[in-house]
Amino acid sequence: MASLNCRQQTFFTALNQIQNRFYIFFAETGLGGDNLWRVWDGVRSDEWSVPHLGMSSLGEMLGWAWPDEFPPRNMRTSKTLRALGFDAKVYI
Repeated sequence: MASLNCRQQTFFTALNQIQNRFYIFFAETGLGGDNLWRVWDGVRSDEWSVPHLGMSSLGEMLGWAWPDEFPPRNMRTSKTLRALGFDAKVYI
């Protein structure tokens, strides 16, 4: 097989990142607790990690994808809830 040129490599990299995001937000299990584990996979696993996106960004995107199940929330929101006296976890 011939080596890929720069444009082909960029295409396959983008395709892989789209596949990873689809897995995180819309895998076959649908709504429920599995989404949270898939976000964790998107941050920590070698197979599903999304470059340059961390827990805060993926958590906020999950909230935008499923607003009825998970309110959009990032680190700033968690810190604000903590400052107001709620028992919100802040992952640093």
